Amino acid sequence: MKKQCMTIYKSTNKSVFFGVIFLCLSSFHNSQCIAQAAFTHAGGAHTVGLARAGVNLLGIEGAYCNQAGLTEIRNFAIDVSVEKRFNLDELMIYSIASAVHVKGNTIGFMMSGFGFSEYNEQKFGILYARKLNAVISAGGQLSLLRYNLSGFESTTTAAIEMGMMVKLSNEFSWAGHIFAPGDGELQGGLFKGTRLRMGVKYNPSEKVGIMADIEKRVDKFPAFMVGLVYQMNESFGVRIGVNPRLRLFGFGFAVSFKDRYKLVTSAGMNDVIGNTPAVSMQYNSF
Repeated sequence: MKKQCMTIYKSTNKSVFFGVIFLCLSSFHNSQCIAQAAFTHAGGAHTVGLARAGVNLLGIEGAYCNQAGLTEIRNFAIDVSVEKRFNLDELMIYSIASAVHVKGNTIGFMMSGFGFSEYNEQKFGILYARKLNAVISAGGQLSLLRYNLSGFESTTTAAIEMGMMVKLSNEFSWAGHIFAPGDGELQGGLFKGTRLRMGVKYNPSEKVGIMADIEKRVDKFPAFMVGLVYQMNESFGVRIGVNPRLRLFGFGFAVSFKDRYKLVTSAGMNDVIGNTPAVSMQYNSF
């Protein structure tokens, strides 16, 4: 596949080359690839290292995967993430999220951008989360999704997201999340489709967390992801993940500074399309 794309690149201009890239990726395993409008996975190294698992992620990382996880923010948190999809400058994903805890409520915002001049997406969202009781947390997001495809007028549409987390025991938890209920055809033939994610998390000890997620889009086969987080000490942790359907393997490292700053670096590897490096930096105020 790489040799074919290089041949196309040498014989035509850049916009046509990336058009072919999008067509290749959209047909690759019927997966949640970058050609699906509004389904770019923001969140940088947090999810790349876990092979896209993350519906049970807590804290500010929940802004990208499941807003219910935001209830673990004690005061204020902010995250900035960058992902270089398949190591191509034109396929960079930038995302930022921030949230504050006020009298039992967690409110915030997130923004993400993806693409290049011929095709790009932006997402702007307002976040809200709250603990309903000692066991159940719920959250949601109202978003504006903007698409720009060369040759067509830009299109903006609204979307909603809702998530929930349930603490089943000291070791087990369950989480579910739904994105943009309903499908709608947008100008230029782009679609926003319903995506349902569910997952369980098992913590056999304070240092180890194992996550297993299933992700289903209405018109696609489900994808399964398994991730593991191992916190070696207070300052250093390791993340690994595997996504068999996408033939995706992820790994990463997390370094904490003074319990307030956290740097995560990860890479996702696919033997067909290539590697995806990512980095995330967050700050938590207690």
